[in-house]
Amino acid sequence: MVYVLNNDGSPLMPCTEAKARHLVEGGKAKVVRRTPFIIRLTFLVEGEVNTEAVTLGVDAGSSLIGVSVTTEGRVLLEAEVEVRNDVPQNMEEKRSKRRARRNRKTRYREVRLDNRKRPKGWHTWQEELGLLRHLSPGRNKGSCRNTLQALDARRACEYESYLQGGYGGSSIRTSLMVSLP
Repeated sequence: MVYVLNNDGSPLMPCTEAKARHLVEGGKAKVVRRTPFIIRLTFLVEGEVNTEAVTLGVDAGSSLIGVSVTTEGRVLLEAEVEVRNDVPQNMEEKRSKRRARRNRKTRYREVRLDNRKRPKGWHTWQEELGLLRHLSPGRNKGSCRNTLQALDARRACEYESYLQGGYGGSSIRTSLMVSLP
């Protein structure tokens, strides 16, 4: 079945593949789209346009859905759609894998009751570097290096890589200890 458009773009009744091939090869039609296959006539069909009443029939079954498009005298389209019946099994398999993943390797894990609250005075390392930059005399990179003595060795490495444009990114949190001059 090939859909047909008139020269002005109005829809006409569909035709067979053979009829559409003859129209295109004869120069009387041009291909508009390939999926779905639609042709447009190069000449204008005037007068009473050849359109008929079309009926759509759908039979919704449990495993197959039947679809048919018919006119008064002929069948234009028949199709069967197979319904997926594996969805409940797939969801159950997904659920069991998720539960197994959550319960894996947690036999001797410590109780996680009181480790949710961060200690008082906790800051991210970016906040600590910002505080350090503001508290250092002169507020430039050279004077910031002088105050690195207040930080531990790991923070000093992170800060040096930060000044050089890198990213230190440690997850260890230390308290900020800065001695004011």
